[in-house]
Amino acid sequence: NTTNGIQIDGAAALVSDSVAHDNGGVGINLASLATGSRVEANVVYGNNQGLLVYSSGSGAGTIVGTLDPASGRGNLVYGNASVGITAAYNTRVAGNTVRNQTYQYATGISLFGGSSAQRNVVFGNYTGISVSSGGDVSENRVYGNTYVGIDGYASNGFNRNVVYSNPTNLRVSSNMQVANNLLYDSEIYGVF
Repeated sequence: NTTNGIQIDGAAALVSDSVAHDNGGVGINLASLATGSRVEANVVYGNNQGLLVYSSGSGAGTIVGTLDPASGRGNLVYGNASVGITAAYNTRVAGNTVRNQTYQYATGISLFGGSSAQRNVVFGNYTGISVSSGGDVSENRVYGNTYVGIDGYASNGFNRNVVYSNPTNLRVSSNMQVANNLLYDSEIYGVF
């Protein structure tokens, strides 16, 4: 497709077990999802952007992936040009493998508007996880990115992440909590 592969605007409760690849726009583009929606076990690659999820409803948020990585129901997102997963508002990105986005300044996971990231494995991007007014970034393994592992501001902080082998492991804004992270093997800064 020259635009998006899968596009849903409205009350989808489950988007799963799909493959979206080689689209000129977004592989899977979801907006205004129903309370408690799940986006899991998808394979998304070779698109301009992988997954784009806006879940602005109140109540139980949308889960992109799984809170139990051992279940194998996380999404595999790789080889997209600009961003692997973009999440906004009442969305938690959890238990996914996000790797090797291809554009020179590509981001693995981009969060804004209070969205959060938990228990993801993110590597081989320019920036691993980028946060702008996010909720929290916790229990992720982020390594081997070419600029920074985790970058930005999360109102509930960067907590219990394992971040290594990035030029800068954590790049944080002022007045936020950074606690109980394991950081090592950075080329320039552990925390900047």
